[in-house]
Amino acid sequence: MIAFPPCTFLTVTANRSFLNNPERWEKRLEAVKFVYNLMNINIDFIAIENPKGVLSTHIRTPDQYIQPYEFGHHDSKTTGLWLKNLLLLEPTKIVEPKWVYPKSGSGKRMSITHANNPSTNNPKNALMRSKTYNGIADAMAEQWTEYYLNKNK
Repeated sequence: MIAFPPCTFLTVTANRSFLNNPERWEKRLEAVKFVYNLMNINIDFIAIENPKGVLSTHIRTPDQYIQPYEFGHHDSKTTGLWLKNLLLLEPTKIVEPKWVYPKSGSGKRMSITHANNPSTNNPKNALMRSKTYNGIADAMAEQWTEYYLNKNK
């Protein structure tokens, strides 16, 4: 199983929305329990992908953090992989990340995807920010399929 649970209530990007908001706390707890149950399904091979967030605090740290720029995309998005009986994902094409500096003058840099889709309150932007990069998906399919086939010869 390769699972991509919704990150809306799990990512640290949303932390500012939890201040004095018990409804969001409940939704976060539900999301953490959902991922916990995925991690504990009785199957041999599991990979769970999610951006840097609260899973490492509430369940366990990921086995690996990856970046899109390690798989041919000029974007940055720290993404954790929680693995069961799978090898760490090997980078396939490391490129330089490209950064956008907002006009606010804060000096803060943003990835291309986050700069072009700034608000997760907009469903279209939230969808764009949650997409799995093709290079990462290809690496998962190729590397883990090869590992599985070699292991079961």
